[in-house]
Amino acid sequence: MLKAALVSFAILLLSCPAGFCEAVVPDLIESGGEAIVETPPDFVEFVLQKSTQSDSVSKAAAASVEFEASLKKYLKDNEIAPAEIVFSKVSVDNIEDPKATVSVRLRFYTLDFTTSSECVKLFGRFCDKLRQMGKAMDASLSGPVFVVKDEASIERAAVERATENAYPNAEAAAGTMRAQIVEIHKLSISSVKWGDSPSWDIGANRLGFKACTAKVRVSYTFSAQEY
Repeated sequence: MLKAALVSFAILLLSCPAGFCEAVVPDLIESGGEAIVETPPDFVEFVLQKSTQSDSVSKAAAASVEFEASLKKYLKDNEIAPAEIVFSKVSVDNIEDPKATVSVRLRFYTLDFTTSSECVKLFGRFCDKLRQMGKAMDASLSGPVFVVKDEASIERAAVERATENAYPNAEAAAGTMRAQIVEIHKLSISSVKWGDSPSWDIGANRLGFKACTAKVRVSYTFSAQEY
């Protein structure tokens, strides 16, 4: 039954007049658009890593477990208040080398820094305070990493703005043909990338700004203008 239906469909295609069965391809104009959306970070992250060497794996692992309580006490005593603190599992890479390692991610709100006219100085002093913590805890410290909480909404805004930026060139191209844009036929997102803000304004309220860059290709249908 299915085979017969396929044969009938093939005969129908062969019986079509020349050009009648071809898909109608609309007249199109294609244009590229790019946009950069800058946004302040919501958090700044640091990672503290503590490695403990001992004469046995059990002692090294126990010391790593105790590190959590010691760090929390240090933070409280020195009035350092993370918005979030996450401890990794204790890891031992080689039982012949009795060393245990634990990492801690400390996340802080950036609002205290970005709302001040002296944000850079304040943040510098804060970083020095964390460096002192690392030395006191005999742990290595890495960072800072600035984080945007809702990246998706910023990416959508960048794509929308890039799409808007593609239109003027398409409209100009249509004008040279004495035509007018009708509608968007197809939108393709070429790339969406994050990076540090390219702005040279690094004054107040610009600490750690991130930039989302979107690139798109847009094709439009157009029609001849009536005169």
